[in-house]
Amino acid sequence: MSTRFHGDRLRSGTRRRGPARRTTLTQVIYMNPVRTFLPWCLTISVTLGVLSPTLASAAGESWLVDFTQAKELASQEGKDILIEFTGSDWCPPCKALQTNVLSQDIFKREVPKQFILLLLDNPRDKSHQSEEERAQYKELAEAFQVTGVPTVFLADADGRPYAKQVGYSGEKAPQYVANLSEKAKARQLRDQFLAKAEQAQGVGRARFLHQAMQQIDTSLVLTTYQQTVQEIIKLDENNEAGLKNRYAAKIELERIKSSSRIAGPDATLKSVDKLLEAMQPQGRDLQEALFLKAQLIYRQDRAGCKQALITAHKVAPDSDTAKNISRILLQVFKTKIEPKSDPPETDASTR
Repeated sequence: MSTRFHGDRLRSGTRRRGPARRTTLTQVIYMNPVRTFLPWCLTISVTLGVLSPTLASAAGESWLVDFTQAKELASQEGKDILIEFTGSDWCPPCKALQTNVLSQDIFKREVPKQFILLLLDNPRDKSHQSEEERAQYKELAEAFQVTGVPTVFLADADGRPYAKQVGYSGEKAPQYVANLSEKAKARQLRDQFLAKAEQAQGVGRARFLHQAMQQIDTSLVLTTYQQTVQEIIKLDENNEAGLKNRYAAKIELERIKSSSRIAGPDATLKSVDKLLEAMQPQGRDLQEALFLKAQLIYRQDRAGCKQALITAHKVAPDSDTAKNISRILLQVFKTKIEPKSDPPETDASTR
């Protein structure tokens, strides 16, 4: 059985109780009607049952509802898989994504040329779903570590994700489709570097594996690609390429994030500052650390929050996090960040 939250209310209407907490940037923006930073509905799921193939007419035109079938078809047709986790009849951003993007002609015409479409729905009214569909949703939501809907993954034909988008921030269908095509290039680059890694050994192999991981959505690297990360660390055990320390910083940042609710904002901020000083993360890891710090200091240091966001944006201006930062700066601080403000930082570890 799954429990769903929307905003600060359980779906039953009961308010969550607990000690008063410091308001964070995340909460401030979520309470804003624009909901720039968290345009999604929380959904906590537990693992259930065993998958069995099934189809449902509720999925709509061109959409499959069976993961195994989607992988088989993707392999046969040489396509990737677009996976949407949704709450079709209760989640407002899910409904907006469906209306503004997924039901539009440009999406229905262009996206199936490149992707097999897989719908994984967790509706309030489950009368039109089979037991297999309901069990599949819970199993895959757990496997993909889905914490909110809508969440869209791009995955290869084996079902291994390489790109992820949580929420819907209002893009029009043409832009959304263009973004999907751009993100799909990441899988091609990933595979190119993995192929090069197969021909290399030692630190050279570690560098190619790292370049492959650089193409993957940062939130997926430590979950979906754990074995690759551990191999990189082992191959660069003396930190000759700087990769051992780099991934140690990445792992520590994820530990800080996952323990932040229990640790509280003050302890989390101290941990982030310690990470920034002692481990000196780079690239998108630095961006994520600064982004987290900005959220933690928003209430007591708005100027510092703004500067942390600006610095984080400059580190990796083309990332999805940078796009969120741009919207936050504009709507909260009335500050516009011009595209391509700084050239991407050179990664010394790939030289």
